[in-house]
Amino acid sequence: MDILEAQSPEELTRFALDLIKRRAKKVAIVCGPVSTGNHRLPDENWRRMNAIMSALHRQGITVFNHFIFLKRIEKMRGKPHYQDRVFVRENFHLPLLKSGWVKTVYFTYEWRRSVGARWYYERAKALGIEVKIVQPSHNAKII
Repeated sequence: MDILEAQSPEELTRFALDLIKRRAKKVAIVCGPVSTGNHRLPDENWRRMNAIMSALHRQGITVFNHFIFLKRIEKMRGKPHYQDRVFVRENFHLPLLKSGWVKTVYFTYEWRRSVGARWYYERAKALGIEVKIVQPSHNAKII
């Protein structure tokens, strides 16, 4: 299946898990505000999260970029059934977290400003997934 052929978050989840399983090891995910945060500019927030993913990769950490699914999810939200973000969180993001394939979730230091990132934080903690906060710096220092 191709990501563009997926018609539901469940299909996207299966596709995402297939990608992760091909790596044959647990992955990290990066979360933070997209449309909120200190910059309140989605492009700046995307840049920050991409910089964190790159820094983690350079440290030998396998990062799963779940953001590649965002455009497809947003297109699905355009359909009446997928307009509810809670539905997408519960039917795409939560199964990823519950899969056992996510080792760590890294959060930008502004994560508390995002409803979605707070949701991710609460679910990761509840599922026993390691949570780390990335401090603002040029080298993406992890605490």
